[in-house]
Amino acid sequence: MARKLGFVGVPVLLALIVTASSPALAGARSTSAGTCRSWVLKKSPNAGTSDNDLHGIAAISASNAWAVGGYVIGADTVTLIEHWNGKSWSVVPSPNPGTGDLLYGVYAVSATDIWAVGSYSGGTLTEHWNGKSWAVVPSPNVGTLTNQLFAVRGTSSHNVWAVGWTLTSYPTSHTLILHWGGSHWRVVPSPSVGSGTNILAAVRPQSLTDAWAVGREIHGSTSRTLILHWGGTHWRVVPSPNVGTNDNALRGVRTTSATDAWAVGIYYNGSIDKTLILHWNGRHWRVWPSPNVGKGSNALNAIAGTSPRNAYTVGTTYGASGTKTLVLRWDGSHWRAVLSPNNGKDVNRLTAVFALSSTDIWAAGSYYNGSHDQTLIERCR
Repeated sequence: MARKLGFVGVPVLLALIVTASSPALAGARSTSAGTCRSWVLKKSPNAGTSDNDLHGIAAISASNAWAVGGYVIGADTVTLIEHWNGKSWSVVPSPNPGTGDLLYGVYAVSATDIWAVGSYSGGTLTEHWNGKSWAVVPSPNVGTLTNQLFAVRGTSSHNVWAVGWTLTSYPTSHTLILHWGGSHWRVVPSPSVGSGTNILAAVRPQSLTDAWAVGREIHGSTSRTLILHWGGTHWRVVPSPNVGTNDNALRGVRTTSATDAWAVGIYYNGSIDKTLILHWNGRHWRVWPSPNVGKGSNALNAIAGTSPRNAYTVGTTYGASGTKTLVLRWDGSHWRAVLSPNNGKDVNRLTAVFALSSTDIWAAGSYYNGSHDQTLIERCR
């Protein structure tokens, strides 16, 4: 059975998942008061005749949501943006300034103020929706070889962060952080660890003086978690734990207060990949117990929530019957696996999640239809 991965975004850039893990599915649905009940597939379009993948999703209301990614035309990739109008998803025209255009993250301030970020031709790519159309907004680059943005998030139209990585001389890469203050994007200095590869995969601000960015630092064959914090004047490295010795990576972050934040990703236990969840209590990050489904690898790619007692993280679980979607829910005391649908027989993956409310959650990714990757969108209500 072939497992086709196609062109996927930051999850595969951050760590190629190979095999395994354990426990079992805890429950079929989230039925407690104030939570969504079950996950269902939502039909989503595809552009062109080759691979289509979604990497980011955001919603403004129950009838206004956006998903971004890319699709393949010949030997090139172009941006893909889709919109939910309350009844169906449709492709919305989006600009492509160069070659290798891809979008990885999306953040919605309002119905007329939405950002999408990614990369093209080795440089950063930021696009903005003004309520009528998408347009490229100039964004700076630091490295001479590669500059990529993997995530975007803000608290208002004048406080938006975008993160990724920059490369001038292989194999040493550095963290890349841009800030939108209302008129232009600017580079904000950010630390990197060691002399290897530094990549930021996710960012989440809580206020003007409190924000987190997470990713990984690679030195040789060893990958370690990387967490940066913004205190209002500068970004600094905050110590973060690792499980195992070879491969640890963080791909998503969420915060509700100065004493409550989560980071999710994977670690390698010597033979298989397993879910990795870290929690911030206001003083330090520590590893939090997290389930794994089946006997294959498990990976977490994104996290979202609405309160300290209600959060979702999504990803992929690998097994003998193929690659399946993975959804874990936090109920205030434990992370538990909940049932989520799959569209393809061989490969299904969720790479993004957004919580509009405690009873309305979106997730996006892709599945393999036997010949190409196709968009995958699910909703829990």
